[in-house]
Amino acid sequence: MAQIISQHNNNDAVYKRKKTAGIAGAIIFAILLLLILLYSYFTLASPPDELEGIPVMFGTAENAFGSVEPLMSEVVPTPVQTPVVPEYSPREQLITQTTEPTIDVEAKREEERRQAQLAEERRVREEAERRQREEEARKREINQQISGLFGEGSGSRGNTEGSGTQGVSTGNASQGSPTVPGGE
Repeated sequence: MAQIISQHNNNDAVYKRKKTAGIAGAIIFAILLLLILLYSYFTLASPPDELEGIPVMFGTAENAFGSVEPLMSEVVPTPVQTPVVPEYSPREQLITQTTEPTIDVEAKREEERRQAQLAEERRVREEAERRQREEEARKREINQQISGLFGEGSGSRGNTEGSGTQGVSTGNASQGSPTVPGGE
């Protein structure tokens, strides 16, 4: 029992030492991090002196003065000429429009309706033609697949003449050229 109590006290002391060492390490790490950040901020904050801008001369140099100061003269405004407006002479006959072309709104609407109807009919007709072409293509494809199932018109045999085994001129496999191919 005394042994268990002494182990417990030893574990408690080790735990306290590790806890204080962890807190001290965290504080030291935070202080070092703060010092590094402050050092980098203060050293990088000032830009170099040679990149301060373009020098501009405002005329305050001694050589910029003239030998004679010009006299101030009064500015005389130039008179503005008024445009000449031609006067009306009754000898010229006035040109007037006696009739105004009217816009037939109803006829225009009717024309738009007719154009829309024609476009709709054309669209429906084209859609029907497209569907019919697709249906025909689908039927052709189905027919080709079905005819290929039974070996009809599959085209896998090639062009032959007569009946018999393909590749032998007489049509029978037991007969043929006694020579080895490519040996002539």
